[in-house]
Amino acid sequence: MSIEGVTRKSLLSKKEQDNKYSVEGYGIDLDNKNDSHAIIVNTTKDAKNVLDVGCGAGYIGAKLKTLGVKTVDGVEIDAEARKQALKTYDTVESFSLDASDGGKKYAEFVKSNKKYDFIIFADILEHLVDPGRTLADFSKLLAKDGKIIVSIPNIGNIDVIIGLIEQRFNYTKTGILDSTHLRFWTENSFYDFLDNVNEAFGLKLQAKLIAHTYARNETLDDGTFARIIGEDVNIFQNIFEIRRVESPHQPRKRVRNYQKLSSYITNLEKTNTELAERLQQKEKELDDLYNSRSWRVTAPLRKINRKIRKEHHEEN
Repeated sequence: MSIEGVTRKSLLSKKEQDNKYSVEGYGIDLDNKNDSHAIIVNTTKDAKNVLDVGCGAGYIGAKLKTLGVKTVDGVEIDAEARKQALKTYDTVESFSLDASDGGKKYAEFVKSNKKYDFIIFADILEHLVDPGRTLADFSKLLAKDGKIIVSIPNIGNIDVIIGLIEQRFNYTKTGILDSTHLRFWTENSFYDFLDNVNEAFGLKLQAKLIAHTYARNETLDDGTFARIIGEDVNIFQNIFEIRRVESPHQPRKRVRNYQKLSSYITNLEKTNTELAERLQQKEKELDDLYNSRSWRVTAPLRKINRKIRKEHHEEN
């Protein structure tokens, strides 16, 4: 996957801009390690029952059904998308995923006796006004050893960083800065977010990063930044597995990449200075040579030599 200079074109990637209401012709390649849908399906395919929150037309659930998952339920507020998802899902409820807007249907659903092995939030939390409340409420529907799978865009992608350096934070129609995104996370800030959720709602949830998807900025295809400070700058999505534990401890990532970049810039400046000094020295040596008595004395000989070489070249 590549990014086409989003910060300049205000277009993150070539995706369909209109809603797609059919899974026909959309295949999930389970061998594609850079596809969040494939990663999610591979993670949940051995479950007995799955809840796909914000399921859209049902791409993930349709694939899970073909792989033998017995029960796949969904939640989808878009009427046409819900209609398509119902072709393969067992049930698809319709209500807003923000508690304050979801009303009675939302409240009844999160208090129901249904329990799921996996609850999927595939690129959903970033669209919500209060994602912490939604995550907390839906966690009540987890089976004893159940897990929540969350995929979210990475605001720390190099394309966004370049935009900030250029004083740009341009929303786009799709991608990391999708105009419908209300919340933004990096890997570590998601761990901070989950700690806040635990504290606010008295929960014991712990996240584990299980995969990334990557997108490179085509204007930086030489990989310079990645070589200096690591592939993290090309991460497009982070995919987490969340479960209940007795003593939550989020596995925050220790990152010191900025020190590598600072060291690289310092060394580059030092090298440039040294090269400039050497160039200046060579120029001085040439000036001394051109102004020397020996250079002036041998000038006629050099003139004759050039003439001979020219005549020899013309003969050949």
